[in-house]
Amino acid sequence: MDIVPRMFDTLASKFAVSNNSWRDRFDFQRDPKTIDVGWSEVRTIGRIRAPLDVLRLILIAPGGKCLARAEETPHYELIRSLSENHPDSWGFEEYCKYFRNSYPEQDLNETVLMAAHLISVFSMKSEEDNPISIVTYPPVETKDSSTIIAVFDGTHRAAIAAYLGYKSVECQIVDGKLSLDDFLSVSS
Repeated sequence: MDIVPRMFDTLASKFAVSNNSWRDRFDFQRDPKTIDVGWSEVRTIGRIRAPLDVLRLILIAPGGKCLARAEETPHYELIRSLSENHPDSWGFEEYCKYFRNSYPEQDLNETVLMAAHLISVFSMKSEEDNPISIVTYPPVETKDSSTIIAVFDGTHRAAIAAYLGYKSVECQIVDGKLSLDDFLSVSS
């Protein structure tokens, strides 16, 4: 089924959609594939290397969905708490509250263990040997000529990369036939 991606439309209503100039800016490599993201399979059109400062993570908020920088998310607080061996910290509790409110049918302990495992794996490599890869929507240029890239899958990995001080991560770009509403209905 060919649908217009509602997430892209939502971003486009707030921002001026770029004319694919991002393909040159982020050295787009055409590499279509199907990726199993754990809760679904998605088709991607290729990959880019994106600076972390343009990534926006999708959060479920009381008023609806919102986009935030990795450092501004409960996921980042979880990563910081686990990395600094403070599982009783405010950040850890904030993440637990967020998770229970946003994903009540999912297992919090399993997610925390997964995050701890990812931290240990990614902490052993340098950014140059970066194993971190996430799935994103295509980049969107804002009206003030800045760029944002919404994360489709990889919120914890993006938060880990930010915590570890990475400047960029590899992004697999979804083919645009999926929407934020589709994403949230599957993962929430």
